[in-house]
Amino acid sequence: MERKLEKIEQQKGELESQMNAHDPTDYEGLGKLSAQIAELETQQGELETEWFDLSEQLGK
Repeated sequence: MERKLEKIEQQKGELESQMNAHDPTDYEGLGKLSAQIAELETQQGELETEWFDLSEQLGK
């Protein structure tokens, strides 16, 4: 799970770099990059919730 979270962080960083280098007048392209980042953030949140739930179960 940690590796998945690290991979997501890496992918987000790459997309953010692409956004910074992207043509600021290309709203469609920026929107696509932004949507990809949002999807990764959703996946990250789900993994973190799953990790928290598993750690609680192990703590019982």
